[in-house]
Amino acid sequence: MLVPDGLLLGLLSISQNFTTEKLHFTKTLDYMSYIFDNKYVLRSRDEWKKFLDNLLQELSDHLGLELNKCSYFVEEQSEGDTCYGCHIDFRATLSEELNLELCGILCFTVNWGERAHAGAFLLYYQEGERLCPKADDEYVAYMPRELSGWGRASLELGEAGEWSSYTTMKRWE
Repeated sequence: MLVPDGLLLGLLSISQNFTTEKLHFTKTLDYMSYIFDNKYVLRSRDEWKKFLDNLLQELSDHLGLELNKCSYFVEEQSEGDTCYGCHIDFRATLSEELNLELCGILCFTVNWGERAHAGAFLLYYQEGERLCPKADDEYVAYMPRELSGWGRASLELGEAGEWSSYTTMKRWE
């Protein structure tokens, strides 16, 4: 479903809670420096799932939405790997009256000894059909996790058809 750029950008601002208290940042600063620590750490699948759960709860608090877990992608980590990545799929109702849903993928990647990165890709659906700002459905909202907290979402253009297959919410059901 095509929608004007302004409407999708409006949805971005609706789904962002800008009332995060300074106390929250102080409380999470140690946790966040742990998240962005690029020193090699060997974790079990359960430890990675807990790690993703914590990030998802933080995003949920930031957005002021109840984000419901749908599935994880957590591979077994191997000794000597130079990088690692995992993600959690989530879903939330933005408006029952408008049948408006938010589906997303919260990703974490790290190149050991170099850098770590966390962020969430956000896709909007109405009546189960994806809302897109342009005829090209490769646009997706992206919200980076910065050291000071969740950044502001912006529209990003995907590459090589990575988002065009998500025309329905099937992945999140």
